[in-house]
Amino acid sequence: MDEEVSKILGRYRDQTFDDVDALVKRLRALERAGHSVHVYPDAEEFIEQRLLQRRLEQAANEIRKDPSNHPLRTELLDAELLPYQLAGIAFAVGAGRAVLADDMGLGKTIQGIGVAELLARLADIRRVLVVCPASLKSQWRSEINRFCGRTSQLVLGSGEERVGQYESDTFFTICNYEQVLRDHATIEHVSWDLIILDEGQRIKNWESKMSQLIKSLKSPFALVLSGTPLENCLEELYTIVGFIDDRRLGPAYRFFHRHRVVDERGRVEGYRNLDELRETLKPILLRRTRSGVMQDLPERSTEIVRIRPSEEQLIMSDEYVKRATQIAAKSYLTEMDLLRLQKYLLMARMACDSTFLVTKEEPAFSSKLERLAELLEQLAAEGDRKLVLFSEWTTMLGLIEPIMKRVGLDFVRLDGKVPQKKRQELVHRFLNDPDCKAIIMSNAGSTGLNLQAANTVINVELPWNPAVLEQRIARAHRMGQKQPVQVYLLVTETRSKNVCWRPFQPNTIWHWRRWTSPPTCRKSSCVAARTN
Repeated sequence: MDEEVSKILGRYRDQTFDDVDALVKRLRALERAGHSVHVYPDAEEFIEQRLLQRRLEQAANEIRKDPSNHPLRTELLDAELLPYQLAGIAFAVGAGRAVLADDMGLGKTIQGIGVAELLARLADIRRVLVVCPASLKSQWRSEINRFCGRTSQLVLGSGEERVGQYESDTFFTICNYEQVLRDHATIEHVSWDLIILDEGQRIKNWESKMSQLIKSLKSPFALVLSGTPLENCLEELYTIVGFIDDRRLGPAYRFFHRHRVVDERGRVEGYRNLDELRETLKPILLRRTRSGVMQDLPERSTEIVRIRPSEEQLIMSDEYVKRATQIAAKSYLTEMDLLRLQKYLLMARMACDSTFLVTKEEPAFSSKLERLAELLEQLAAEGDRKLVLFSEWTTMLGLIEPIMKRVGLDFVRLDGKVPQKKRQELVHRFLNDPDCKAIIMSNAGSTGLNLQAANTVINVELPWNPAVLEQRIARAHRMGQKQPVQVYLLVTETRSKNVCWRPFQPNTIWHWRRWTSPPTCRKSSCVAARTN
C-alpha cells in the first residue's frame, strides 16, 4: 500500500470502522486521487443501511429537541399529535427497531401509524405488517383510515385469498397472531419494510412456537407496542427485546442468571440489577406513564374500542334488526308497533353485549366480554388506575364481575337495588380505599355521584341518549378532578349499516323522544339507532 493511500485510509487501514460518514469520505478521496475503489455488494448494502440509520437518527434528534413546536405535530398525520406522541414516534424512527411501552390510553396505536408514515417519508418504506390480537384488527384499520391516507387491508378468507393479500402492494397489512402460526411460510417470504407487533406481550413465552415464529420474521424496521410494564416481568421482556435486537440481552441462561432472584427450589422470588438493565435497554425501549406526561394530556380523551361480534351474536342481532326494519318500513306505525320496535332494537343491542342477555342460557357468546377482559387486564397492570365501569343492564354487570376478580381488580358494585345507606358506604370505600380500584354500576345506580377519584371511565355499551353518556362521564370528569380522564367506548360493529349510531355526530344520534312522539314515525326517522 503506497504512502498516499495509507495516509487517506488512516486508522481504517487494518481496523473495523464505526463512523460510516468518515469512511465514505475516505473512499471518495481515494477515487479523486485516481485510485480504483471496489466495494463488494454486501459491504455496499451495509454502508447504505448505516448511512440511512444515521440520517434517521439526525432527523429524530431534531424532532425530539422541541416536539411541542415541531411542524410535524400537525403535518405528519390527519390529527394533531401531542408532544410526547411525536417524541415517541421520533424515538422509534431514530432507533430503527424499538419497543414503545407507554401506559394504556396514551395513544400507542396512533404512534405506531406515525412511525410508519415518517419512515415512508424518510426511508421510502412501502410495506408494513401489523400483527395484533384478532379483536383489534378492525380497530387498527379504522385508525389508519382516520389518521393517514395509506392503503390498508385485513387478512381474511381462505388460504389462497390470504396468500394474495400478503403479497399485494397494500401499504398496511393487518393480521392476527394466530394467522402468523398458520401463514408463516407465506409471511416470511414477503419483503416487509416494517413489522409492528401490537400487544407484544402475546409472545411472552420465549420458548413457545409463536414466539419463535415471530422472531424469525425479518424486516429492516420493527416496532413493538405493549401497555404492560415490562420491567415487572423479565420473561416477557426478554422475548420482546429478542424480536427487536436478539443480541442486546445475550443468551437466555446468562440473562436470567444475572437478573433473577430464585429460592432454593429455583422458584423466582424477584429481580435484581434492574438499573443496569434499564441502561442496556435505553436506546431501544421507551416507556411513559400517565403521570409523567400529564402536562401534555387533555383534560379528557376518548377512545372508541371497536369489537367484531361472534357469529352467534351477529345472527341473533341481525334477526332482531330485520324484524325492526320490517316494522319501520310501514307507512303508519301504531302504538303497538312502536312498542315492538323498541323491543326488537333493545334485543339487538343486548345480543351485541352477550347472547346470554337475550336467552339467559349457556353456552353464551360475547366477543365484547373477551375484549373487555383484555382491556381490564392491561389497566390493572398499571397500578394507578381508578375505574368507573357502566353498563345499562345488571345482568351484564353480573357477567363482568368474574372478569374483575380474575384480573385482580378489587371493586364495588352499585345498581338500582342497592339501598341508599349501603350506596354511601360503597362510594366511600371506592373514594378512600387505595386497594379498591373500580366501581361498576348501572345508570340507575350512578345518579348524583361524585367520583373524582376515578381517572378512567369504561362504557360497556352506548346509551340511546347522548346526554346519558355525558352524565356517566361527568361522574369522574367534573370540578375537583385533578387528573386527566380517559374514556373508553366499547362499540360492537354489526353488519346492519342501517342501524348505526355514530358517536358525537348529532345528526345521526337517536333521541329517545322519537319513540314517544305521535305515531307518524316513518322509516327515515325511526331506524337511526345503534346496536352496541
